[in-house]
Amino acid sequence: MSVAHKLRRHWQGLLTLLVLGLSAFTASQVNSHAGPPASVFVPWPEDVAVPRLVLRPMQSQSGRWSLELEAEGFAFSEICKTVAAPETIGHAHIYSGDRKIAAAYAPRIDLGFLVPGRHRFRAVLRAQDHRALIGPDGLLEAEVIVTVP
Repeated sequence: MSVAHKLRRHWQGLLTLLVLGLSAFTASQVNSHAGPPASVFVPWPEDVAVPRLVLRPMQSQSGRWSLELEAEGFAFSEICKTVAAPETIGHAHIYSGDRKIAAAYAPRIDLGFLVPGRHRFRAVLRAQDHRALIGPDGLLEAEVIVTVP
């Protein structure tokens, strides 16, 4: 590959990054007054009680851990849709630290065996099309810390 060809590819890559960066900045400015982007979030309807999510870690006799998700006013479902309205049905995404580790389509999720130490788990309620549900105070989520001796 010639030097001129390498330089041209390098500049094309930089130009692409610049265009993408400007597009992202412009999109965030456009959406800043219109509320959260509809492609990522589903606002909870004002006339429906906001679900309250509580996480309860449990360890079985075998040593495996599970996470019980209590979501008052919300039903877990395995049914996925391409587009979902804010409904009282959906699932949750489970995170360990900042890494997504599972999707919970039922109110209990198996975490398996946990190594000794401190583990932070977070659950975020999702619509049936996987967009995050948000209420007046932000994401419909809960967090729990599990300390394994």
